[in-house]
Amino acid sequence: MPIDYWASPQFTPRLLARLGLASQEELLARLGVDLRYVHGPSYVGLDLRSYPDGTTEDLWGVRRRTVTVVGPGFEWTYREVVQPPLADAATPGEVEAYSR
Repeated sequence: MPIDYWASPQFTPRLLARLGLASQEELLARLGVDLRYVHGPSYVGLDLRSYPDGTTEDLWGVRRRTVTVVGPGFEWTYREVVQPPLADAATPGEVEAYSR
């Protein structure tokens, strides 16, 4: 199973300090994270499917909502998964049969 890491901009430096690590790469290795984020161009394809509740569905069928976090001296947003299309997949065959 792939392991990923996402955190607020405020959290990662605190975690690095707490664990005594010098870089985010060291942190990812310590946590066993095998995915890496590569910043690329923004999506410019067809419009994503939108729902009345404000969620959108991406090209892979993953439904997300925008979450805004506000605190003392900061505000940031992220896209939270609310409906992963393979959440109920129980076998490799069910995963392989998924087409999007």
